[in-house]
Amino acid sequence: MDFESTYHRNALNSPLAVAANDGALPTDVLRDVLLRLPADELCRLRLVCRSWRSLTSDHIFAKAHSSCHLLVVGLRPGCHGMEVQFLDPFSGRTVKRIRLGQTWNGHDLSVHHCQVYISERYLADKTYVLNPTTGSFTMLPNPSMVTENENIRGVIYEYVFGRVPFTGEYKALRIHRERWYPDKTELSYYVATLGGSKDITWRLKPWPPVRVSLEYRENTVVNGVVYFLLHLDPAISDEMAAFDLATEEWSDTRLRGPLSSHNIRVKEQERVHFSLANLNGCLVSICDFYEDCSGS
Repeated sequence: MDFESTYHRNALNSPLAVAANDGALPTDVLRDVLLRLPADELCRLRLVCRSWRSLTSDHIFAKAHSSCHLLVVGLRPGCHGMEVQFLDPFSGRTVKRIRLGQTWNGHDLSVHHCQVYISERYLADKTYVLNPTTGSFTMLPNPSMVTENENIRGVIYEYVFGRVPFTGEYKALRIHRERWYPDKTELSYYVATLGGSKDITWRLKPWPPVRVSLEYRENTVVNGVVYFLLHLDPAISDEMAAFDLATEEWSDTRLRGPLSSHNIRVKEQERVHFSLANLNGCLVSICDFYEDCSGS
């Protein structure tokens, strides 16, 4: 009991608590109430009094607020080309729009650790990193190994973005594959470190030890490691290959998924589609079973 009283007294006597507690509401209650408000309303309430401004300006409060108010990010056509839109899933309102000022075809968008990555699948010089706070863009350069001949014969550019937990670095894995020969195994893999004071350069990396799938939702990044499902047609295995963004190397061993780990075999009349996802820092393997009725 004495410990609880001492802890409560010390908490109220802290600089942040004294600044925020104006006698109307206990600090912990006021904090919980303000955490529930959307960012635009919270900015207006900062003007109420100095104590509220002190509380909402604290970096611990800001971090807690951002974790409570996740936004859905999407790329949609607007009156002036494509727009990156930020949607509050609780209110259904679009809280922010950032215009790209151009129309793209075959675009991809991904979000990792408050960074938005936008790439054009068929054009090598249209890949951007967007800072949602400032609205500024950073354009990624082309690898010096990309030739005019490669652009003429039609190359699809696939990107995977992630963050290395130990260093905080953001990295991009870029994969070149020919549009007209999708089954060709000679793919080019490049890695670049994003941000920092140095210029962004692409480093050529070796092929994976096994052929990996580049289809939608068949790769994901978890804790700085890119996981790829294997390229198998039809899909008969949920095994994965792994590329470590920190060491920029492929793992020599395959990672077994739930089915292969438990020796579950797919029946001849069944087809299955595998996909991967990152759920709160955990690697998730999704199996979608359905029967093939084409022969009946």
